[in-house]
Amino acid sequence: MGFRGFWNYRNLFLFVFANLLAVIFFNFHPAVAQSQNRVSLPFITAPGGTILVKIKVMGEPITCIVDTGTPYFMVLDETLAQNLHLQQIPMSSRLKFFIERQGEKTTRVIIPKIQIASFKYHDMSAVTAGDIRMLTGGASALTFPDFRAQGILGMGFFQAFHMILNYPEQKIVFYPSDVSSSFVDFSRPTVEVAANGNQFPFLLDTGSSHSVVSEKVVNALGMKRVVSQIPNPPFNGVAKANRLKIGSIHVRHVTMALSKNFSRYSGTYRLKGIIGYDLMRNLILDLNFSEGTIRLKKE
Repeated sequence: MGFRGFWNYRNLFLFVFANLLAVIFFNFHPAVAQSQNRVSLPFITAPGGTILVKIKVMGEPITCIVDTGTPYFMVLDETLAQNLHLQQIPMSSRLKFFIERQGEKTTRVIIPKIQIASFKYHDMSAVTAGDIRMLTGGASALTFPDFRAQGILGMGFFQAFHMILNYPEQKIVFYPSDVSSSFVDFSRPTVEVAANGNQFPFLLDTGSSHSVVSEKVVNALGMKRVVSQIPNPPFNGVAKANRLKIGSIHVRHVTMALSKNFSRYSGTYRLKGIIGYDLMRNLILDLNFSEGTIRLKKE
């Protein structure tokens, strides 16, 4: 999970679009394509690029966010956990993600039955959150009241797969491996961002609307600072580059949110930024978590 709700412009248009999207999606039950060696799961993107998929928890269909910035197998909405009569066990640690330290108190629940595409899980551990919308959308969650995600799928689930995330075709293809899913997984999907002979690790964050760069590496990447009015802290303007290499692909005319205190948010991970939806929207992500390889492909 990265920084969300950034640059909330064109609110009127997006409000209408979000409500229309919600009506279509929440009354739509996507077909899951399956072959012997792979499973394909369709998704839609909410305003800001958040990926939404349909899964089943205890036989009930719910909408989940696909978030490579979340270490847990699943984060479940607290109210939903109560409605499903799941016992909530208080945890001494607080809710945390790879970048943001939410600091929110959380509980652990055991979910008897979960179905994600054709994958079925029994007695899986998850954590709860008070308001999934606020965790994933910031202020935009209030702007778009029909953004009704009730859960988040994170790296605890994804790390068991070789996964192709195809933004242009809006589908995720899963290739199962011998690795098992787990309650929490702190391996991070990172990619090197390079320019001027320098390169730095950035988090590939499917839950982040916009890309972010630490102020500490702006000069090394040849980026230029631009002062602007940013509604949401901790941004300090934007940084622009004529050209950056992200993984194996070259991207021109790049704009990223500038964070003065990024190292504080990334903790001990030594990350220098986030690659968000704005730079991934036309890409195909080949994420082989079971083997630890990541490849980016243009459409």
